[in-house]
Amino acid sequence: MSCNCHGDSRLHLDNVMAYEQCRFCGMKHLTIAWSLWNEFTYQELNLAAISGQLRLAVNHLQYIEVDIALQIRDLAIKIEERRLSEVKTDEFEHIISFLQDRIYKAFPDMKDEINRFLGA
Repeated sequence: MSCNCHGDSRLHLDNVMAYEQCRFCGMKHLTIAWSLWNEFTYQELNLAAISGQLRLAVNHLQYIEVDIALQIRDLAIKIEERRLSEVKTDEFEHIISFLQDRIYKAFPDMKDEINRFLGA
């Protein structure tokens, strides 16, 4: 299922390829991985799912957000190599926050909308 925004074109697409550049798709995969990390790190299969989601996020971000994609890739490598003690929750949160800031920069009306919704 594709996102309903898809990149700067804001066009709905029926099929989104893994390498199509989209901050929203990257965020979707990143937050899925983060959610799985917080709930299901105790099984090998779940670690594979987390790593897979991180790799999909990299695919969507590698040309438009190189610095973020590299951070996500490094996180995926730690998980794939089972260096789990090196993975910190705040590392996920930092990357998510950084990407969210980039999304707000690309779509400034979004920040205003969330502030109106929150009553800020």
